[in-house]
Amino acid sequence: MRRTTTLIIAVIAFVCSTAAATQPPVTFESPCSCRDNHAKGRWAVKNDPSTPPTDATAIHAVTPSDVFSWPGPDVQLTGQSERTGIENKWFALTGRVVAVKAETDGDIHIALQDATGDKPVVDANKKFTVVMTFDQNIISVGSASSTCGTVQSIVIDGTDAHKVNFNLVGVAHACNGSTITITANSISDDQGGLLSSASVPIGLLLGDVNGDRVVNRLDTNEAQMRIGQRTVQQNYRNDVNTNGHIEHSDIQLIQQQNGTSLP
Repeated sequence: MRRTTTLIIAVIAFVCSTAAATQPPVTFESPCSCRDNHAKGRWAVKNDPSTPPTDATAIHAVTPSDVFSWPGPDVQLTGQSERTGIENKWFALTGRVVAVKAETDGDIHIALQDATGDKPVVDANKKFTVVMTFDQNIISVGSASSTCGTVQSIVIDGTDAHKVNFNLVGVAHACNGSTITITANSISDDQGGLLSSASVPIGLLLGDVNGDRVVNRLDTNEAQMRIGQRTVQQNYRNDVNTNGHIEHSDIQLIQQQNGTSLP
């Protein structure tokens, strides 16, 4: 028997713009508490003690697919940003929990699907990683920003300091069908050099499994030929919902995006 879940929530967009250093592992001591968590971006908002309003009409009923259709924040967020826009409202979110993941920084991501099961959704909080490679070993990055979505964390590769990973959230839907630019600022290397900034453009198009910058029947046909396969390097573009398998829900997501394209 499948159960549906209703959560009363206030929406929060997460952000972190400080350079990452070696952090202690996060230890979950119980289902509701952990120690050494270092996801400190917007800490005051995350720990807001406010309770849901007593007036039921002030709580808006939504489904996961409703949330998926929301645009991203319309202002640049920082680690100290107060609530803004839709974050000031309360929602009764009803859906089916399909995945729960504890991130290494202590954040917990809950992926939901509509209770009816007929509208597959990509986790809007899913992290996208952009890797910049430099000609010197990098020791610090002052900050980073994106023209769409949010740079949640900056991680210098522990095995190759020429590479810096920029983890983005809030791009799964809000930035689809567009080219965004990620900019890193105040980049220092181990030779004493300082680069004021570096930028890279990224095109995002959900469902474009063959990489031709448009979603159409060719993408659907390619994914259908791979249904039932586990995701590997040769077929990963067909795993649109990134759950490790190519299945009918991936086909549905591609069909939902039919006709979309990159400029």
